Amino acid sequence: MLVVAAVLIALSSAPTSVEESESDSMAWERRYDWYQAGVAVTRSEDAGGETLRGLRATWGAGECNMGGGLFLAAERSDDVSLYEAGLQLRTPFICSRYVDIAPRVSLGLEYVDGEPDEGLGVLGGIGLEAGAWLGDRVEFVVFFDREFGFSSRTRNQFGFALRVGVARAPLLTASES
Repeated sequence: MLVVAAVLIALSSAPTSVEESESDSMAWERRYDWYQAGVAVTRSEDAGGETLRGLRATWGAGECNMGGGLFLAAERSDDVSLYEAGLQLRTPFICSRYVDIAPRVSLGLEYVDGEPDEGLGVLGGIGLEAGAWLGDRVEFVVFFDREFGFSSRTRNQFGFALRVGVARAPLLTASES
């Protein structure tokens, strides 16, 4: 966990496409020209009362009108291990310089290692997140998801995430070449 935090801090201090001479307002407006890399600490409780704890890694777009991307997650309890991979979409209904609040929808695959739901299955989820910007590129997020494993038990998941903006490579257009 400390290694992940160190990597995120290093990424947050790397140079970006935002010039140092730009005003804070311009830097904030361009914040959504970045990808977001994130790591979350999660806690889930399934319908059978099993409590799982784990980590979730995310990578994707951070636009204010719509964001999302890929996620990988692993959670464990004494009896069950759960692995997830998929896509997540979020559409902020509040997106300001300091706070973002967004509903989340996810779809993916899960593998459960442990009874009674052992095996591969499809996963769907809905939820809500609230994020606070700690700077131009670092966001602290609290989220709650209701996950529906179509071959496993329904779970409530709660977590804390730290996301860091990573500059996108500029794309060449026909007018620039």
